[in-house]
Parts: sequence; C-alpha cells; structure tokens
Amino acid sequence: MVSAEVFFMKFDSGNINRFSMNNHSKEDAVRTRLSSKRKEEIKAYADMVLGFHPQTDSGFDWAGVCEKENIRVYFEYFPEDFDALIVYRNQRYTIFVNKKNLDNMPEYRVNFTICHELGHYFLPEHRYKLEREGMMQHQLRSDTRARPVEEREADVMASCLLMPAVQIGTDFAAQPFSPAFILDVANRYKVSRDACLMRYTELGPNPIMLVYSENGRTDQKAYHKKSKAFPFQKPLDMGDGRLPHCCLASAANNHNLKPEGNVKRHLTKEVFGGFIPRDTPVVVQEYCVPMHVKGRFLSVFYF
Repeated sequence: MVSAEVFFMKFDSGNINRFSMNNHSKEDAVRTRLSSKRKEEIKAYADMVLGFHPQTDSGFDWAGVCEKENIRVYFEYFPEDFDALIVYRNQRYTIFVNKKNLDNMPEYRVNFTICHELGHYFLPEHRYKLEREGMMQHQLRSDTRARPVEEREADVMASCLLMPAVQIGTDFAAQPFSPAFILDVANRYKVSRDACLMRYTELGPNPIMLVYSENGRTDQKAYHKKSKAFPFQKPLDMGDGRLPHCCLASAANNHNLKPEGNVKRHLTKEVFGGFIPRDTPVVVQEYCVPMHVKGRFLSVFYF
C-alpha cells in the first residue's frame, strides 16, 4: 500500500505539496451554501453532459465517458482515508480510486464515487479550479467538519448523471410509491436505495419525507428532506430531538428492525401533531431501515 502523494509522483515531478489533501484556499471559504438556483444550474450542466454521453441500457457508462474524455482511472490501495479524487497534471485528468475503501463494496457505491469525481470535471467552476490548483479540496473521512460546498455540488451532479430527470421521473410515475418499487428502480439505475429516495423527493409524484435519526433522535449532522407536496416540516419532537415513541426509528423500537427494513402504519397526528392540514390522510406509513453506521436509521414517511 502506497501513499497517494507517492503514487501521484509517478505522473508529476513538480512540487507535490501544493496538491496536499488538506489544501484550502480563501476562495473556498466564501462559498458555503448550495442554493436552489445553483442546484438548477448543476442539473442543466448534467443535461448537457447527458446530451453527449446518454444513458445506456446498463445505466450511465462512466468508463466509456472517461475513455472518450481521455480521463485515466486508477484503482490502487492508499493508506489515506478517502474514496476517490481527481487530479489535473501535465494537462491531463486522472481519477484515483482507493481500493482500501471501495474493494468489496456494492457496484452502486463505486458508480456514485466515480461520477462524483466526474462532477468536478464537468462543472466549469470546478474544472477551472482543477486546472489552476491541480486538485479539488478533498475531505478525508476522519474530517468531522462540514463538507465543502464543492463536494455537495459534485454529489448533485453525480445524482443527475446516474438518474436523469426525464427518464427516472417517468419510471417514478409508473406506479405508486412503495419500498419494493424504490428498490427495483434503484437496481435498474445501479444506484443505492438512499440515492434513489433522495431523487424521488425531487421528481416523484407521491409526497414523502426522509428522516435520518441516531439512537432514536433526529440526527443533527444530517437533515430531513421532503417532497414539496408533503404537508409537514418534520416529525414531533418529544424533547432533545427524540422521535415519537410509536415510530419504528424510536429508541424503544429500532433495536428489532430487520436489515432490509420494516413498515408500520401510524395515525398521522401521532407522528406529526394535532394540527393536520386540510385533506391530509389520517394514516401515514413509515418505512424504516438501518444505515451502515450502528444506531443510525432512515425513516421514509409516505401516504
């Protein structure tokens, strides 16, 4: 196992220090917010990319895209705790994938990781920075600071490339929301269930809410995400961010959850409170699945 910096030196005899993974610029510190307008810009860029590199029957062909764009992709073992990164050297782009973290991972994890790096390549502001500095600011897994805005922008780009709006929106409209339906769509596009659910909140016809929690409390490091039509902002707070006791993700219930998740019906008022907007269904369903980190859960509320 070699360090990333030693490996990079095979491609450049210049000053390696300026490509350090801890490199931060003053310009980066200014851009901290990912606005709705910026998301729309990124989606427009993704549509342009898909015009040149459309989806195939096997999903987004990142290997074919890299070949056409003359981007080298190297899978190597690095001791540093990162998944992948993209480097610009000697007028050429290279994506380094860390087998230490991605070996034996599902295909969808590798797909999203590489498409995230392609997001840096295809977004003009990111590409300019790559050509100016050689590498995007990159966050190590051990870094507990908020993710840089460029990383979140690359996530949006990856999501749009892997799940094109027109195609997956048509698939979402094909039948009512259900956990089995989401898993089927996720497998078709070779993405994770969580990524597919995120896309559903943007493009799906049925109102849903995603709630991340840890040990029965809503996760302050994560967030709630919902479709525009979902009538509530968040579940009831029982104090200290605790979820209502009836929820599958509450501390009283989450220790018995199956790995593939469970579904439970609730009275809407028990989860979201007494004030119920007009025409809101009396019953809401919760689909709750354990996350990869012990004690963390994702609840999907839908009608």
